[in-house]
Amino acid sequence: MAAFFPNAPYIITDLLHLAKPVKIIPIWYDSLMVFSFALAGLQAGMLSLYLMHKVVSRLIYPG
Repeated sequence: MAAFFPNAPYIITDLLHLAKPVKIIPIWYDSLMVFSFALAGLQAGMLSLYLMHKVVSRLIYPG
């Protein structure tokens, strides 16, 4: 099943690469934005994995 796992959850690693704060945009704003995108990517990845699991299960165990 790992072959069907999309790259969407790897957005979480972007949290490690947050830029230093700039006067105009505070670090909490960047952190919140990247975290929300990472959470959406993680949910999309889990949904995709679940759907592929259902497809493969139907192919292996029909009926």
